Amino acid sequence: MKSYLILFLVVLGSTIGNAQKSVQDLNAYFAALRNNPTLPLPKSVLDDGQNEAVLITALVPYLGDTLEAIRGKAYNAISSIGQKSTDVSVRQSAVTFLAQGIKDKSTGIGGSAGETLTNFNREDFISSTRKLVGDAVDIQTPHVGQVVKLVGYLKLTEYTNKIVALTKAKASSKVKWASRLALARMGNEEAIEYVLTKMGTASVNDDFIYDIAPDLIYTRQRKLFNYLVSIVNSDTYLCESADPDSGQKILCAYRVMEYVASVIENNPLKVDNSGTLNENNYQQALQDLRKWLLQNPNYKIKDNGY
Repeated sequence: MKSYLILFLVVLGSTIGNAQKSVQDLNAYFAALRNNPTLPLPKSVLDDGQNEAVLITALVPYLGDTLEAIRGKAYNAISSIGQKSTDVSVRQSAVTFLAQGIKDKSTGIGGSAGETLTNFNREDFISSTRKLVGDAVDIQTPHVGQVVKLVGYLKLTEYTNKIVALTKAKASSKVKWASRLALARMGNEEAIEYVLTKMGTASVNDDFIYDIAPDLIYTRQRKLFNYLVSIVNSDTYLCESADPDSGQKILCAYRVMEYVASVIENNPLKVDNSGTLNENNYQQALQDLRKWLLQNPNYKIKDNGY
């Protein structure tokens, strides 16, 4: 019994020691930031997977600092800790603070906080956090287009009327488009048809691939995915090669293939953990995907990510 007690005390002492070191390093880092804002977050903080909740608690005071650079680094640190954590409570805590950051007086911090929230799972958003996000749907909120797409991802349908109002308000075309996409993500048929109609006049080229295709992927709607599948099956040579020294046009189908491979269930292409296509022979991969789509017209779309 005595030996077990000794072992417990050793382990406890080690845990406390690790927490103290990472927290001390964290506080020293923020003190140093005031003179050198380019310093990277200490490795000891990022590597301390045993004390993530303690570290987030230690970061909270910096979220209210008068210096924008300090607040920004604090939100970034909370995001990094939250994203790498496998502890749901830690992730939920991180998401709550980031959602509060959407309303930071710095538009840069607000935009960054909203953007990083797209890297979290829906279950990381507790009810009070979802309300924080939904309540930020306001024409006066900087980066409101980003906020409404987050609402669409979270499927907060109780904010549908607020988002519809944005499509009719004196908002930028970018905000109105984001609002239509968010509504489409939540299954609003009118919005889906609106986006699909816009595709009827769209030119499939590099601008489309990098600006519009990701928006269609975001919606996770079959009608819009069928449009993307039509591009996968097309022989349109209007896109630039990834080789900057090559002036030769390539099939736009290759670029769309990269997008759909990670979100269409059970397709034959290899995708890594980050969702990046991991195929060496693109010509063969495209033929394999085309054949599979022909054989699986009722393909399923993954809806678990942003």
